[in-house]
Amino acid sequence: MNLWPRSVRTRLALSLAGVLAILLSLFSASLYVLTRKDLLEEVDARCRRDLNVIQHEVDESDDEAREIEDHGLVPLYSICKDGEQLHASTGWIGNGLPARFERRDEDEESRWESGPDKSFAIAQGSVDTSRGTFTITVAEDEGTVRASLARLRTVLLFALPATIAAAFVGGSLLARRLLAPVGSMARAADQITEERLSERLPVEDSADEFGQLANAFNRAFARIEGAFAKTRRFTSDASHELRTPLTALRIVGEGALRARLGAEGCRDAIASMLEECDRLTRLVDGLLLLSREDADAYRARFARFDLADLAQEVVGVLRVLAEERGQRIEADLPPGILVHGERTSLRQAVFNLVDNAIKYTPRGGTIRVGIRWSGDHGASIEVSDSGPGIAPEHRERIFERFYRVDEDRNRATGGSGLGLSIARWAAELHGGRIDLATEEGKGSTFALRIPQARRAPEPAVISRPA
Repeated sequence: MNLWPRSVRTRLALSLAGVLAILLSLFSASLYVLTRKDLLEEVDARCRRDLNVIQHEVDESDDEAREIEDHGLVPLYSICKDGEQLHASTGWIGNGLPARFERRDEDEESRWESGPDKSFAIAQGSVDTSRGTFTITVAEDEGTVRASLARLRTVLLFALPATIAAAFVGGSLLARRLLAPVGSMARAADQITEERLSERLPVEDSADEFGQLANAFNRAFARIEGAFAKTRRFTSDASHELRTPLTALRIVGEGALRARLGAEGCRDAIASMLEECDRLTRLVDGLLLLSREDADAYRARFARFDLADLAQEVVGVLRVLAEERGQRIEADLPPGILVHGERTSLRQAVFNLVDNAIKYTPRGGTIRVGIRWSGDHGASIEVSDSGPGIAPEHRERIFERFYRVDEDRNRATGGSGLGLSIARWAAELHGGRIDLATEEGKGSTFALRIPQARRAPEPAVISRPA
């Protein structure tokens, strides 16, 4: 059974109280031990001073030693000669101190207890005179010191748990205040639903850790909101794009059923329906390609191929379309630039860029397709047209799905609006990007950059002797 509380506030308060209890216990024990040591050493020092006084007096004469008590210099002492007590102070006798005190070691301070509340520090020494050897024992009452130490123990024993309890209460209040932003964020997060993604977590102080956490969550919510918005827009646009060819199919079919058409009329109706089916097929293929978020399946098919061969293949296919429109395609495709990638997706990207250039280049215009080597930065396929260019308000959005520059959404010119989206997806699949350089009235240049491209090594030239 886990006894550790689940509340963070309680855990913080207990941790604070536990740490404080350990620190206070160590402090209290150290304080008591050091205070006791200092006080007892002070008592022992007084004993030695009293012993020195009596030794000096005894060394002078026996009478001087007897007058010590009269002068009040030393209250507790005993003088013995040849093992017999010669003189003892009134306080010595009154406190029941022994006539002779056996010391354990020379000049070592000892202690003697005459009852539960009576404790004395003992100092003993001897004096050799012409009159004989005198053994002097001095005592110092430790009652005041012991009482002070007892009061100190009582204070520490009562203060320690009271301080710990106060620390727990204070830690709990402090933790509640510190964790208040977390509670506010939790309540605000509970209110954020699919329909209320625009709401954000409250940020009390963006400089502290909770503020940074709230900002991180808010940025995540903003990304989620953007993803939901893109999904809704994608769904709406896809529905619109799919409904148009389906509606056209239905209209042609219903018209053919109502009218009594001959063989030629039926052939025209079927051709029109097949044209719409072809457009629908291309649209569905594009949607399926963009809906695949996991690129591992494509990366598993990565292989090495020459970029010039791929671009030349695309140019060969679309050159006929350009000639039908009275346009010219110029290609500058130097061989020997190798790419490790997925050929089908890159071919589709280049195809879409060239096809897009053909759509927006006027009759008599020129489309240029070239490969540029950039050394350590890899290679790029550049597709330029001599069309009208792209206005600034459209440049940031042309890669969005279903977005068209044409305001009338003319499908004869603008297609399905997926071509550039697919091209950008293919570039990102290969760790690259698509850059746009355009100027209104002077055409546009799309550069598909592939950083993994490498130039093939030059073949070795073998010189033969003449």
